Amino acid sequence: MAKLEYRNGSWSSRVSLTDPATGKRRQERITGRTKTEVTNEIAELVSAHNKGEAVSPAKTTVASFVESWISGGDGRVSTQVRNTMTLRKHIVPDPIGAMKIQHVRPLHVQEWIDRLSQKLEPSTVRTVYAVLRGAMTRADALEVIARTPCRGIRLPKVTATTTAVLSEDEARRLIEDTADDHHHVAWVLMAVTGLRIGEVLALTWSNVDFEQRTLRVEHTMTRKDASTWVIGTAPKTDASRRSITLPAVCIAALRNHRKHQLERRLMLGSDWGDSDAILDNGTGGFYANATPFTRRWKTIKTRLELPADVTIHGLRHTAASLAIKNGVPITTISRMLGHANPSITLRVYAHIYAAMEDEAAALLDTIYAPRLERIVTNA
Repeated sequence: MAKLEYRNGSWSSRVSLTDPATGKRRQERITGRTKTEVTNEIAELVSAHNKGEAVSPAKTTVASFVESWISGGDGRVSTQVRNTMTLRKHIVPDPIGAMKIQHVRPLHVQEWIDRLSQKLEPSTVRTVYAVLRGAMTRADALEVIARTPCRGIRLPKVTATTTAVLSEDEARRLIEDTADDHHHVAWVLMAVTGLRIGEVLALTWSNVDFEQRTLRVEHTMTRKDASTWVIGTAPKTDASRRSITLPAVCIAALRNHRKHQLERRLMLGSDWGDSDAILDNGTGGFYANATPFTRRWKTIKTRLELPADVTIHGLRHTAASLAIKNGVPITTISRMLGHANPSITLRVYAHIYAAMEDEAAALLDTIYAPRLERIVTNA
């Protein structure tokens, strides 16, 4: 039995193990708040060693490993930025962030989740937890830890919510009453075709085919860090790279925007930045970020007395909800939105279909009501 020592309010012990790959001996120091914690840690470490699991020295903290996992990821830049913000806000300041990664147990993770649940919405808690779970899964795969502690965790339940959208009359008013707005084409494309704000900001005139009345979505503006945005090589998913057939209102908005943009280009002359951007920053270049649009959207909502809870992303949901209510096939809507498959569209907008059940019943009544008396009599 390894010797236990008590010092500065904690218990510790040293365990000597043989590296099966090199045959060399190495010592592992185990620390804990109680004798039992240290004893259990030693037993697990020895058990893992006997099974041939190469558990590395317990010197890495949870926060440092999560940081290395994020920086080593090959995913989207925006995902790395979001995960880094999660790390700094919810893992580093919490006691779990300073724990040695090998000392973390499901109990510690559950206590962390419970603390988060006291100050964050359930959906946010789940998003934050996904970052720790991803890092711990990787640590498990690399045998940095013997077993991931993200098992059997009780997460807060997320209640179904619906995103606020514009009604048909409000959407029509938005398009008609912002005709003189510099960003008018953006409002039209988002409210009619459901483009994401990042996709709109990355559009170039080479993406538009006026003759065929199509728009190719090939890029998106995404975060490089907390304050910098860049034009990404591809939108959110493979399905997001798509071609959209444009209705007349979008074609008209694009032609009008093109006309005014050419006028500004002639006025600026050599000062014009020829980026080919549709939504230019006033001098021909791409916008640095989406901030001008989110601010302008708040102003427009106030001026047109539109619902305050409809966000700029709510315009995408507006396009989908109006398409559904007007009988556009779900497969067409799914392709328009850039969803991977129609089942995603059905899941996201299930509440709209549920609300349309009364309308469906009324429609069926128009078919069968004239023969209702004969049906009842024969019965």
